[in-house]
Amino acid sequence: MSEQADIEAALARATAAYKNVRAERDALKDATDRAAAAEAERDRLREALEKAQGGVTDYAKQYVALRTENDRLREALKKIAEANRLDDPHEAQRIARAALAKEV
Repeated sequence: MSEQADIEAALARATAAYKNVRAERDALKDATDRAAAAEAERDRLREALEKAQGGVTDYAKQYVALRTENDRLREALKKIAEANRLDDPHEAQRIARAALAKEV
């Protein structure tokens, strides 16, 4: 009977070890799945960030262009206001047209 008890005890230890290994395997699989999901999310966020940065760059370029155009038009308005003070209306029109034709 002692041999039977030893076999049963060894079987119980083997069964416990097997359950521990399965639990560790399942935990590793879960961790691997979470890591893969995190990497996919990181890639998605990186793409979204690059797209947003591209949009910001486009807006910045538009802003600079609009500021430049605004400055040009302000200068043109100053020249037109000065031209309107002249006694010669033809000269005032010429200056106004030149100012608005980007010949500032």
